[in-house]
Amino acid sequence: MKLDLGCGANKKEGCVGIDNATESMTGKQFAPDMIADLNLGIPVPPNSCEYIYSSHALEHFKNPHFIMDEIHRVCADNATVEIVVPLYCDWLADHLTMFYPDWFERNLDILKYHIIYKNIAYKKFTTPLAGRHGFVELHIILKVKK
Repeated sequence: MKLDLGCGANKKEGCVGIDNATESMTGKQFAPDMIADLNLGIPVPPNSCEYIYSSHALEHFKNPHFIMDEIHRVCADNATVEIVVPLYCDWLADHLTMFYPDWFERNLDILKYHIIYKNIAYKKFTTPLAGRHGFVELHIILKVKK
């Protein structure tokens, strides 16, 4: 199984999208395949995922350590986990966690994950709510160890 956690309106192709809503902050409608509060866990069986993608979602979780433990629980051995988060981004009220460049190295259990790719890039974007902005984004790919 392939999952997109917190998919919003931009579900990754080939993935089952899970989100807690069907409408974005700007009112854009979207249709996740599953509606679930991921703060309570990922609603799939253990060891059932070969790939998990999450873009600009982890910063919205109350406890990113819990969701990383949940990701490990639902992933099979050697599964790929691809995560994109903004760095130092606390300018939106719904961002509950602020990530920094070595957050994953400092917070992941090295017995559960192996980092295979990491990139930090500056992104420019425009939103109806915030106008023109730029931010620094961390893109990291992990392999799950069981």
